[in-house]
Amino acid sequence: MQGASVIVKSFNHDRMKENMRAHKLRLDDGDLLDIEQMEERKIMRGEFLVNETTSPYQTIQELWDDEI
Repeated sequence: MQGASVIVKSFNHDRMKENMRAHKLRLDDGDLLDIEQMEERKIMRGEFLVNETTSPYQTIQELWDDEI
């Protein structure tokens, strides 16, 4: 376990069946190392969650624990 979650979204019946077969997928140590070394990209930075008055997060860095 790497502490990551995946949320699968599909309305295509064939893709849904394929996604259900993913539990049979096995990754070896080399695969996990490759994944760990991949550049992390956030598709949503979260600026709308940050402000100086009402948000518990004062900066984007604080929101993402300095992992931007």
